[in-house]
Amino acid sequence: MPGGAASGARRDLLRHAAVVLLACLCVHWLLLGRAPFRQSEGHRVAPAWAMLDSGDWLRTEMFELTYVRKPPGMPWAIAASSAVFGRTEFAARFPSALACTLMALTALALGRAWLGPMGGLAAGLSQAVIPLLWGPARSAEIEALNTLATQLAALPLVALLLGGPPRPRAADAVLALLAALGVVAFALTKSAASAPCVLGAFVGACAARRSLRPLANPAALAAVVLGGAAAAALLWLIARHNSDPDAVRETGSFLWQRPGRTALLLPLALAAALPSSLALAWAFGRDAHRESESADEQWNRAALFGRACAFAWLASCLLYVALGVDNPRYVMPACVFLAPVVGYAVRGAWGGGGQGPFARGGFAPRRRDLLRAVVFRGPGAWCGVLVAAGMIINTRAVEPAPKATGRTAGAALAAAIADGATVWADDLIEARPDVLLYARAAAAAQGRTLRPVWAKPRMLNADLPAPGDYLLLRTDDQSGEAERYAPRREAGQLAPVADGELGRYRWVLLLVVGPGRTD
Repeated sequence: MPGGAASGARRDLLRHAAVVLLACLCVHWLLLGRAPFRQSEGHRVAPAWAMLDSGDWLRTEMFELTYVRKPPGMPWAIAASSAVFGRTEFAARFPSALACTLMALTALALGRAWLGPMGGLAAGLSQAVIPLLWGPARSAEIEALNTLATQLAALPLVALLLGGPPRPRAADAVLALLAALGVVAFALTKSAASAPCVLGAFVGACAARRSLRPLANPAALAAVVLGGAAAAALLWLIARHNSDPDAVRETGSFLWQRPGRTALLLPLALAAALPSSLALAWAFGRDAHRESESADEQWNRAALFGRACAFAWLASCLLYVALGVDNPRYVMPACVFLAPVVGYAVRGAWGGGGQGPFARGGFAPRRRDLLRAVVFRGPGAWCGVLVAAGMIINTRAVEPAPKATGRTAGAALAAAIADGATVWADDLIEARPDVLLYARAAAAAQGRTLRPVWAKPRMLNADLPAPGDYLLLRTDDQSGEAERYAPRREAGQLAPVADGELGRYRWVLLLVVGPGRTD
């Protein structure tokens, strides 16, 4: 570009990036660390903080028991964040909010390259405010980080596979490197759960091109092979470092558990991804293909990328169906393809620069007018509504809950346990490990120490810790611990100290007063 045009483009990009960042700030970052940990956040936080205690970032453990149900990617991210911001809820959720922010900026950047400024801004904002990621962006869970890794793997692959006008080899090298790093990152975060999206990228590019030639792209193939090999090597190293025979590992499979729900996965995925998934209706069909063959090269490029991402989303979802997945949450990584489809739809209905029959934006008049009627106040109004809704819902979600939280349950435990004591637990750690994180923190705030131990192997045998230590049992109907230890209580070896409940879980704290194992 001439100097003036390049300077104007940079200013335009910075303005668009500021708008996207503002949307992310409102939806993902507002009051991020106010709420106590909930649901399964503790399963990622406890191993992360254990890494900070031990200094061993290859070993994944929770309360002194090796825990390898998931790869260590999210605990690494939380440990790094906590090393900077401290061991707080904000630090634990920082990686997820950052991941969703980076996803929006990536969608903006790739969207501008393929869809033009207007399409790029629409893609970035769509990725920033999609309701599907409101919860994951504000949770110390793995979904947001895994979805970012999937985006870094899948969208550069689509760009590589589509080819297009000649470009510097360095550009292809950067795209291939991003794709390879994305494969490594999602493998270290959620194993192979995003692999269908990589295959979907290949299918989408071939469908948009109506050719199998994209399958022979050497840069794309090298990115997948090298990324997969690097991921396999790292996972092997991590597995060797966590070879404890008592380690808690993933058991069973969630595939083909509910065939009826599996058959409904595609419509459920469409519903979960609303309103972004509405744009898919304008990416398929004979008219969409005809529009992509107009005389305007810029529009052709936008249509090619948008339609390839639409086909990639559909192919990814169908692959999940073929694998027997029945929960739309597991299809979440495929949502990275939807932001470019939204950008394509906005570019087609509101953008300029088309030629001939598509001079008013790219879409044929009938399809353009239909989309404008559906989006009756324009895409900007929809974005504003989603930002406002996200702010309201997320703000209400962090209001103090009327029932006990993990923080209040942990404080009650800490008050009932003697200084320096050890407390064994199993089922409560399986359900809500944050309770013991908060108990340890509450004891430390009072200048006392508390040693939680995940004693799964011993508690399955109804063993006891040493006299003077404690046993923490779940007593709700979903746990059999109370029945297992009933003979010990009848023999007078255990004395109740405290009890409580947390949601659907009930617990009792018992002091060991009789002989127990001391090894």
